[in-house]
Amino acid sequence: MKTAIVTFIRAYNFGAVLQCYALQRAMESVGIENEVLDYYPLCFYNDYRLAANRKWSLSRRLIRNLTRFLFFPLIYRRIRHFERFISANINLSMKQFRSNKEIENGRLDYSAYVAGSDQVWNGKLTDQDPVFFLACKGMNGKKFSYAASFGDSNVSGDLRDKYVQALSGWEGYSVREKSGAELLNQLIGVNAEVNCDPTLLLKSSDWLKLTGQRKHKKPYILVYNVKNAEFDRLLSLAEKINSEKEMDIVMIPSVMAGKQLLGLPARRRGYTYLSTIGPDDYLTYFHDAEYVISDSFHGTVFSLLFHKPFFVLSRFSDGSANARANELLKLVGIQENDGTIENLDREIDWLAVDHKIAEMRKQGLSYLSHIETQINL
Repeated sequence: MKTAIVTFIRAYNFGAVLQCYALQRAMESVGIENEVLDYYPLCFYNDYRLAANRKWSLSRRLIRNLTRFLFFPLIYRRIRHFERFISANINLSMKQFRSNKEIENGRLDYSAYVAGSDQVWNGKLTDQDPVFFLACKGMNGKKFSYAASFGDSNVSGDLRDKYVQALSGWEGYSVREKSGAELLNQLIGVNAEVNCDPTLLLKSSDWLKLTGQRKHKKPYILVYNVKNAEFDRLLSLAEKINSEKEMDIVMIPSVMAGKQLLGLPARRRGYTYLSTIGPDDYLTYFHDAEYVISDSFHGTVFSLLFHKPFFVLSRFSDGSANARANELLKLVGIQENDGTIENLDREIDWLAVDHKIAEMRKQGLSYLSHIETQINL
């Protein structure tokens, strides 16, 4: 019998889809036959449909719907490229489910479930959907997590009982952050493993299999932007660097909203702006870049895996720390960037970095092997 991976497969976000792909490949490598539960609930569907039905104010709904209506062809192109990648590279369940009620009535036939990675336990993102907590009726089987995240360091008092009930009695717990392990211990008294993001479970050679021919002929600086608030800052940093390097600037946005939707500041200056590409092209642009500038954890991951000179913002404009990226840099022995151009060309001991990542990979795969053993008991 198969194991089901329960994660954010249809967030149409590079990190979400690539971590799902990586977890499936890693589970296969340790002998776990699996498929990804094709779950597309309203909490994600509403982000891409023309009409919103969330409980927003009337003015917010009107603005949002007008934006979606005007730019839906652009959004649809991105969705189409993501869907092509998912269809070609990720083994999904035969049936797509749109609600937890459909899951309840779906007669699922899995021997085990693995929740993660990503913020599957962040109720703010999922509207407390029981499916992501493996707490939906009909989800009968052994339950595990891999690098799951709460997206926060605490759970509000009125939700604690729900979390305790949903997460108790699983066969194995793995979280993405140390804060998640501490929170899980507070909630249900278990000691969870802290494992690396699934994208680090694969080697660079594994990711290269998904890349295509070089897309941009001239040498370029790649800017990968996740937070809308950092759009102008990242672009300015790239231009500052380019005043010395004299290369093209290529920008990839993470989401189709705000400044990232059209990227007008970048387009007006003649830069290449890639808002509609899929995950395979995303990997290709990372692999072929001369330099990478980012505010992103996964931007940091692929810069490390592909040995790219890079820097990632250590702090955001609001003063908060880029905690996940900073922690990863610390784990691989690279000092945090201070936002200056001078450290972009710093020498990096890539052998040492690869060794540190290999240790994290070994630990993650060991935990997955433990899951494989538990499933077959």
